[in-house]
Amino acid sequence: MPTQPAPLVPLSTVLIDGDVTVSRDNTTAIFEAKELSLIERDSFSDLLREWCDARRATRANTQTFTADDQKSFFEKVFYLWISDDYMVAMPTLQEKKIQETSVPVAYFIENLPVTPSKRKRGQTFQTNPRRMARAPAYMSVKFEAGALGNDFKLYWKDEGGLAVSSEFVRFKEGVTKAQAVEAAIVNWDKCERARVEKFNTELIIALARMRFVRFAREGTARPPYSPQELRVNNRTIKCNLISDEFEEHYNIMKAVHEGLKGRKIGRPNHMII
Repeated sequence: MPTQPAPLVPLSTVLIDGDVTVSRDNTTAIFEAKELSLIERDSFSDLLREWCDARRATRANTQTFTADDQKSFFEKVFYLWISDDYMVAMPTLQEKKIQETSVPVAYFIENLPVTPSKRKRGQTFQTNPRRMARAPAYMSVKFEAGALGNDFKLYWKDEGGLAVSSEFVRFKEGVTKAQAVEAAIVNWDKCERARVEKFNTELIIALARMRFVRFAREGTARPPYSPQELRVNNRTIKCNLISDEFEEHYNIMKAVHEGLKGRKIGRPNHMII
């Protein structure tokens, strides 16, 4: 029989003996989640839900959460951290590296022309090894918004990220254009998913730690309060995957192909008079 999933229960009931504290003085350091009061623990339900949504690729249901979700969430919050560490840094979204956006599926058939800035300085031949013959050429694919919808485009760059014209590029032996496009889409989507999940998770954990700092400072004498700046407030980023848009592009190309087949204007119908 298939393994039964963990039961889905409200946050306030995901508790066992010793999981909460009755009271806590102000300015008392918090080392783990069980040092929270019940109402303090319940106040993290919004962040717990956001955290579960940020990991939706590994979870089948994002509408509710389990005891295991809550346990993993608080373990992540307190990993190498306690509430006395009040300097909590917010995450920053790093620029993508070329290996995260492109794949080296081709090479340059000759040395690339020198850039205009180098020509102005009197340089007339290529000295950058990344732009010489046989150096790897990196391909990326992208949907660009146009007046009539998204256009599917291919881009070429050298290993340093500088743009290159396709006229200087040839696919590696054994690599077809279809295989190259597929590899580029898979690479982009995998890196984008990991990048978004990392940022969103770090954002939510940082907000949770800031709340712990606040709760530790104020104690349990008054009900816990989380100001707006300690809520997510649409600061998570959306995961934009190329594969999500490719189905529509494929259907358009398929419809065009079917239409052309009925026109009888292709090579089998050429006639010399």
